[in-house]
Amino acid sequence: MLVTITRTRSRGYGIRVAPPGLPALEMSPAPSYDELLPHDVVHFVVEEELRLAGGIFGQLAAGGDAGTFRLVPGAESPRDRARAQRRLRERGERLHREGRADTEFSERAATICHHAWLARSTRREDRERAEQGAAFVEKTRAACSAAERAALSEETIERICRRFDELSARWVKLAVGESLELR
Repeated sequence: MLVTITRTRSRGYGIRVAPPGLPALEMSPAPSYDELLPHDVVHFVVEEELRLAGGIFGQLAAGGDAGTFRLVPGAESPRDRARAQRRLRERGERLHREGRADTEFSERAATICHHAWLARSTRREDRERAEQGAAFVEKTRAACSAAERAALSEETIERICRRFDELSARWVKLAVGESLELR
């Protein structure tokens, strides 16, 4: 699946996903802007590295809407578009129910990994952000099951942080209208 994250304004972005053999979907504007790394990129990396098939991007790849994505406008009639959007929403609700555990773990893992990434930053302001969120991250870590804690090994977190480094370096260079593509 091709995922395109586009800087839509100086402090905003949108996402377009193109699952193979399925209609393209978009969410714009996307929530949780971060100058260094959009929140949805954090989820993409975490879900890919942890192989969370029922996470947000797994649901999108399976033809769901993850509760927030909409069909990219096409040449269909308004009636056909409304039908397609309704089918997408229904499939998305089913996939969300089925993937609830992966989606919840994705949220916890994204919080923990993003915090670890900020805490190891060379920038003082990033380390301060990590310090300010440390109590919340500890609560999040405590909510993880034993299997989730095992999946979030130091080696895995380190690998995820290296991907964050790589993608952040690309993201911060983008001008408005430019995109980051992930597969």
